[in-house]
Amino acid sequence: QPRHTPWPDLENSRATTPPLHPSYLISIIIIPLLFVHFLSPFASHYVKMTRSLMDWKASTLSTTTTMMVKLVYIFLVILFASSSSTTFTSVEAASFNFTEFSTTLSDSVIEQVVFTAEGRVAYALTAFGNVYVSYDGSYSWSRLFFEGQGDDTIYSILQTANDGVFFFGVGRHHYRTVDQGATIQTVLYGYIVESISFHPNNSDWILFTVGQDICQISPTSSSCYYTLYTSDDGGVRVFTQFLPYVIPSEVSFGNAGTYGVSPYVFYVVAAASASVANSIYNYHLYQYQDFRSLLVWQEGDSETMGSYVKQSPRLLVQSCVQLFISNEFILALSLSRSGASGQLASLYVSAYGGPMLASRFPQAIDSAATYYIQDMDNGAIWMGLYEKRDDPSDEGNLYLSNGLGQDYRLTLPYITRDTIKKTTSLALAYHNVEGIVGIVFSSRSLVPGGLAQDSVHQTQGTFNQGGSWAPLVQVYDTDHHQMTCPPAPPRPDNSTLHEDIVCSLNIDFFKHPPISSDRAIGTIFAVGTVSRGVAIGPSSTADTFMSLDAGLTWTKIHEGVKMMQVGYHGSIVIALDADEPVHSLKYSLTPQVPYSWVELNFTTPTISTQTVNTPYIMPVLNETTGLWTNQTFMNTTTITNVDYHDMLVDEIRVVPSLNDRWFILEGSRDDGDTTTFIHVDFSFLNIPICQGAEDPSNPSSDYEMYT
Repeated sequence: QPRHTPWPDLENSRATTPPLHPSYLISIIIIPLLFVHFLSPFASHYVKMTRSLMDWKASTLSTTTTMMVKLVYIFLVILFASSSSTTFTSVEAASFNFTEFSTTLSDSVIEQVVFTAEGRVAYALTAFGNVYVSYDGSYSWSRLFFEGQGDDTIYSILQTANDGVFFFGVGRHHYRTVDQGATIQTVLYGYIVESISFHPNNSDWILFTVGQDICQISPTSSSCYYTLYTSDDGGVRVFTQFLPYVIPSEVSFGNAGTYGVSPYVFYVVAAASASVANSIYNYHLYQYQDFRSLLVWQEGDSETMGSYVKQSPRLLVQSCVQLFISNEFILALSLSRSGASGQLASLYVSAYGGPMLASRFPQAIDSAATYYIQDMDNGAIWMGLYEKRDDPSDEGNLYLSNGLGQDYRLTLPYITRDTIKKTTSLALAYHNVEGIVGIVFSSRSLVPGGLAQDSVHQTQGTFNQGGSWAPLVQVYDTDHHQMTCPPAPPRPDNSTLHEDIVCSLNIDFFKHPPISSDRAIGTIFAVGTVSRGVAIGPSSTADTFMSLDAGLTWTKIHEGVKMMQVGYHGSIVIALDADEPVHSLKYSLTPQVPYSWVELNFTTPTISTQTVNTPYIMPVLNETTGLWTNQTFMNTTTITNVDYHDMLVDEIRVVPSLNDRWFILEGSRDDGDTTTFIHVDFSFLNIPICQGAEDPSNPSSDYEMYT
């Protein structure tokens, strides 16, 4: 994290002083002259100049000349005042540039947007399968055309290592670019790709699976099976492998930093033959030692084979149905028969390149249970376990492994399950604070049985890698006063509902999940309520909270639900209303609570007037007949309509190429027919770039270790 804020008071001094302006030099002469002139006796009309400034004396001036001199003096003083002040470019003019991307009405809805890691180049896939590219971070777009595409439309864009991008067609046409769209290659031609895995460091190395034609019509047919293919040049040249019976989703190179594993290793779950491929018990996990040797062997050129020879795979786990790989662990799920019709589920794990060992749980787990891997990259494995997957009342339990991923213990029971998609989603209430190991927040039911009338869910956190959990009780308002809960409503028997439950912050993990970033260590945004627990479902009274110390203390920073984003180590914060169309946002450059917010409109309103004639009837006396008759008159009024062109924001992106000082709001207008990108660029503020991240212990570094 930054050792200190690299600018003293950014909110009140957001600009830099320019070089010495020529008007400074003029003012050194003019101001003393003005001072001397107006203090001299008015009747004499003489102006005496000091020798230290100019070695001359003015002659007697006429009244007219004197007045002209005064006007010149005043003009130059005004010029000096306007020219020598600190330059400041208004945020409205410089940082808010919004561009609506649309081609034709039927082709204007963007289904997928992919930004390169650097953030300047973006690819957009429209609902009609057309691809557009932007080289300026989505300000302007141009259509990408693919040679030989024909009527095949693109259905997916996938980014690979080194900013390579693949475009997958509905038919058998697929393409890639490795130079940001300058050239397009046809790849994997003629194959209907079921799954694909790219090497994390070399996008030329590909593992992909292709199903038989029957699989397109009847995926469950006994004649449907999938074959593994490989390529070493990004799919231009394809090699057929000898593994025709693989599970498409369980083919992987693994992660780039997997400990103790060669970068050429890959993993496959496959069956030995067609005769056994219809039984899940006959699929096993294999490890191939060297991707390169298989490629050379298939080329059949004995002169280039060298020491590489055809290698037999290494059997790791039998009856494997699922594979998980992280930088630290390789985890495999295996099924085995138990009794006449029962099954037992087993987990096997390899830690830091070690052997595959059976994991141990406190109790036996049958196949009806469902695993949900939460985290495998912070020195242990966090795992949600449902005893009954299809039972909505089963909250599940959160288990934590030891450092080798082998032994598990129950760390938090009755975890809150996704209340929006209770029967279809396995997601648990869980948030691991980015950039810090061992700090996790979750929500649990205090009354087992998730659908019980009095079921209460409470957010709890651990700061010691699951060693202990506690509710979030240190919650403050913007004036740093401890927030309290209103009295609990009385029951009919005069007892108080949930009065024994501590007042604390309870976070919404599903509709508005917490936000943390390794680019702003210790900063967390969350939506929730301060209450004695919460009932199932999102709250209508939720507010927005923030923590600057990784969740130890929390401060309410906004009424209602806000969409938040943070940049430049937490020194730039953006907030806007969530779940509803908006035409403005708030930003703050004050890197501490309470924030000083500035509200800005990012759309230009359209003002129109409408004339409305409203008829009304009044009795009128006829002077000739002396009778009263009803006559119709018109009341004319003018109505002014203001259309702010509100936008429903789906996501706030941070562009890393400008040190997290450039934000992109992505969303749609009220009609939903046009995707809009709004750019919020704070780079014009000339914020100094923090230095010394690689050596935070050095006193000259702008960084220090977060503790």
